[in-house]
Amino acid sequence: MKKLSTKWFKKWSEKNNLSNEDLLDAIGDLEGRLSTANLGDNLFKVRVKRKHGGKRSGFRT
Repeated sequence: MKKLSTKWFKKWSEKNNLSNEDLLDAIGDLEGRLSTANLGDNLFKVRVKRKHGGKRSGFRT
């Protein structure tokens, strides 16, 4: 699976203090079908944990 990021997403993730490790964990969840929602046409909604917060209070990307 290719892992690509747009300029906008990179800027947003830096602003919200998301590390590459957190994003790679979310991609691992996507590959394992954990905490994901299939929106159709190979588009998925994935939860990314916040620092000191966990997935429940995290971001949805």
